[in-house]
Amino acid sequence: MVERCRDENIPLLLVRLPPRHPKPFPALEKEMRMIGDNYLDLASAPPDGDGPIHFPIDSYIDTCGRPAAG
Repeated sequence: MVERCRDENIPLLLVRLPPRHPKPFPALEKEMRMIGDNYLDLASAPPDGDGPIHFPIDSYIDTCGRPAAG
């Protein structure tokens, strides 16, 4: 993904969607900083009162960005 974005001169923004019980993920943030791309961890976002920001099914997401089955 990084290479393809660079080849096309497209800025990359990685957004981490937190699980229901988020834990810090410093390795991912460090990696994104090392390669010089943008990173947003929504687990550190203040709650806005509109409800949870995690998927109701606390799972990995598939390639289309939907919660993966199983």
